[in-house]
This record gives sequence, structure tokens and C-alpha cells, in this order.
Amino acid sequence: MARRKRETPPENTERWLTTYADLISLLMIFFVVMFASSEVSKDKLLAISESLRRALNKESVQASAVGISILSSPTRSVITAASEAIEEAARAFGIDKSVSFSTDERGTIISIVDSIFFDPGESAIKPRVVRLLKEVAQFCKDTDAQVIVEGHTDDEKVNTAKMASNWELSALRATEVVRFFIREVGFNSTKISAAAYGDTRPLVPNINSENRARNRRINIILVNAETRSKKNETKALTQLELIERTRQVKEEEVEKMLNPYAGDATPQKK
Repeated sequence: MARRKRETPPENTERWLTTYADLISLLMIFFVVMFASSEVSKDKLLAISESLRRALNKESVQASAVGISILSSPTRSVITAASEAIEEAARAFGIDKSVSFSTDERGTIISIVDSIFFDPGESAIKPRVVRLLKEVAQFCKDTDAQVIVEGHTDDEKVNTAKMASNWELSALRATEVVRFFIREVGFNSTKISAAAYGDTRPLVPNINSENRARNRRINIILVNAETRSKKNETKALTQLELIERTRQVKEEEVEKMLNPYAGDATPQKK
């Protein structure tokens, strides 16, 4: 009697449904975030912030699994994610046109028009933007990047009882933001610094009120890991050079003590 041939089970041709379902889920999440950002409320803003923050943490965990520590050395992708999160928060507050993003050799620059945070000629942060600035500070903290806060003004001279010049105004505003970061979100004080440039680094020529408004700004710079590495190398080299110079000076002093007339071409009178 012939053995009955086992039938081959049909091939599963519905595997594409898994990928399709993932795509639909991602699209749904995207539109939910876009819808939520169209109207500002405390609950919605917190939900957006938490979602974006989890995304940053997820990327850190995935990278660490393959031997990369993003938290100790933030990459461009993490900094970019933080920038996008800040842009989303600014859009939720309706001030996205006053916030711009750019990059240079140092890293990612978040430029915010000064009128958002400060009254004219003042360095105190407006109470109504405290929540937004706190979100910005937290996003920057989540990247674990080195942060530089720069203060810039236009060319119109400031001369009040509090501010003698644009230098003081830009310095006080930058340091006020730095203090806010440290006080409100516990930002590591060794990873943040302030710089003041007054009116010396305008974005555009100070030829009209619109350009002057663009030049009055606060820059928050998220420094790239590559830039930090180069700075550390330069600092180490400078320290080695200083040690070498100190050693040479000490050797010269010892030589003079042993031979007080060394290097003196004029014969000494007896």
C-alpha cells in the first residue's frame, strides 16, 4: 500500500500586515501629537514633553546596547531630537516664529528673540515664559550635552541705572538663563556657561527695527561631542606646554644661582 504524501502547508503571505500595522500606528501617533500641539493646555504640553523625553531615553538605551554611551557623549542625532522637541514646545506656545535653529562648528544653536523672555532693557525673565524655558532647560539636560548660553543685543546704546552698556545687558541676561537652568531643573553647573557679546556679533546689519529685533537674542548652544573632544585635546596640550615652560624657567633659575654671571656679556668690576 502506497504511503500517503504529506501536503505542504501553504506559505504565510500575510507577513506584510505586521509592517503595515506598525506604519499605521506611527502615523496615528504623529497626527495625535500634531493635533495636541494645535491648542495649548497644561495637560497636553506635559503629554508632549513626556512623549518626546521618552523618545530621547529610548534612543539612549538602544545605543548603549551596542556599546555607545550617548549620555556621556551626546551625538548629533540626540541633539537634533532635543532641538525638534524644543521647536514643538515653542509651536505649542505659539512663538515658533521667534525661535530659530542653526548649526556651526560648535554644535546646534537655538536662537530665541529676546522679547520672548525679557522686557526692553531688563534682565529678569518674564513670568509667563517660565514654563516654556523650563521645558527648554529639561530638553537640554536630557541630552547631557555641554551648553553655552550667549547674550546678544542690537547697536542701540543702553545707559540706565542698572545697565551701563550693552555688555552688561547681554551678560546679565545670559547669566540669568544659566541660573534658571541650574535652579529649575538641576542642570549640572559644570556643563553650562554664559557668554556676553553685546552688539559685536549681529546676525544681520542693524539698519532697521526688524533687523535690530533679530539681533537682540539669546543663543542656547548644544555643543557636539566632537567639539568637546577637540577642546579637551587642546586644553591638555596647553597644560603640557605650560608644564614644559615652567620646567625650563626653573632650570634657568637654578643655572643663574649656580653661575650668577652666566649670560652677562658685560665683565663685572672687582
